[in-house]
Amino acid sequence: MHDSVRTCIANGDIEGLKYIFKDALDVDPTFAKYQDDYNQVLKAGLFESHQVLSSSKESSTQWDKAYWKRLKKDLLKNFSKERVDHMRKVAQVIYADDISRKEETSESAVDEHQVLTKAELQPKPVEIASAVSKVVQPKESKEEYERRIQKELAEDRKKYASVSPIPRIEGPELKKKQSRPISRTPSGKNQAKSKENLEKIVLPIIGALAILLILLILLR
Repeated sequence: MHDSVRTCIANGDIEGLKYIFKDALDVDPTFAKYQDDYNQVLKAGLFESHQVLSSSKESSTQWDKAYWKRLKKDLLKNFSKERVDHMRKVAQVIYADDISRKEETSESAVDEHQVLTKAELQPKPVEIASAVSKVVQPKESKEEYERRIQKELAEDRKKYASVSPIPRIEGPELKKKQSRPISRTPSGKNQAKSKENLEKIVLPIIGALAILLILLILLR
């Protein structure tokens, strides 16, 4: 119930009610927001006795904006229940498109609310996992826990065991390996021969470079 209507009823203000209900159907052609107000005014006996002012059109084909304006003016002169009821019927025709859009919006809002409510009621994955873990995994004793840990450690050692060490060589094979001669540096004779070979290669190169240098000096 609107506060303005409540105040008018408390004060017996029929004139105030006239202006409120004159525009009520423009605001809400379905009259859903004002139905409780209408019922309270009727209960308080504040509707006036109906008076015939302008001719009433009963055929909905004759209901147009001009007729609607005339009904609103008549309501300001005579606030009767019959006139308000007739205006509610006319509003259904005058504002048919607005009412249809309002109903579609309302249905869409209801559907969305139902979807959101359903989603909120669905258990979350974390809650499901928690519930499953509580049911499926019974509490183990200390002895069972220790046995399980030891078993896991044994499996890990077996799985990640290092490569077995190279077997030790014993017996005749070891003696044979140890008896092999150790490589030594070249003897003095070999060193002298290597030096001689190096000089045979280096000296011609140095001579060629010297001749090239002399030629470059003479050409200047």
